[in-house]
Formats: sequence, structure tokens, C-alpha cells
Amino acid sequence: DAAPQPSAAAASPAPGAGVTAAQAVRFLDTDRNAKVDRMEYLTFQAGRFGQVDTDASGGLSTTEFRNAQPGRRGQQNAERTFGLFHRGAGPMTQQEWVNFHSWVFANIIDGDRDGFMSEDEWTRLMDR
Repeated sequence: DAAPQPSAAAASPAPGAGVTAAQAVRFLDTDRNAKVDRMEYLTFQAGRFGQVDTDASGGLSTTEFRNAQPGRRGQQNAERTFGLFHRGAGPMTQQEWVNFHSWVFANIIDGDRDGFMSEDEWTRLMDR
């Protein structure tokens, strides 16, 4: 599977700390149906790859990956998580980054398993 292509929204600053759940959902909801589905989330994350790759090497080091993780828990587990989603030597590829975020969406974000990220699910993610 090829990585989703970045959207215009992906070039904007990422929703995160200081952004309300409603703002985050509105930002990520590119088809304006008031829901964020997996592809909208993955398209955003594919676009973030270049921002996270701070040394512009075309791949992510463990440090870059760790620095991109929200919250204390994500940063504490970053090295182990990096190893689970990165195969081989060298930096993490964009496809591996997207694969990681696909897993995050399915297993962490979409708590009610309805296929969408709600405002409540966004709030829980930011509180982790």
C-alpha cells in the first residue's frame, strides 16, 4: 500500500496542545462531513512526515520519531514502538510512519470502533 498523499490541510500547523477537540476534528475533516475517518487522519500524518524529519534526511531517526510523539507516555515508549514499526537498518520510511499511524488510529484513537475519530476520542488522545 502506498502512503496517502498529503493534503493542503497537512501543510498547516498540526492540531495539538491548545487546540480544542472541535477545532481538531474540523481541521482534519477534509470532506466536511463532521467526522474524521482513517484516511483523513493518515493523509494528515503522511503530510506531517516532512515536518517530523527535522534533518531532511528522507527518513526518521529514533530521536525524530520520539520527538513527534505526543505526551509523556508516547515519548517513553517511542524507542520500543519505533522498533515495532521499522524494519531493517537506517531511518524509518514514510510508509512505516503511516503504518504506525494506521495502527494508532485503529487501536488507540477509535475507541468505540466506529471507524471515525470523535471529539471525545481526540480529547482522550491528548490527555494520554
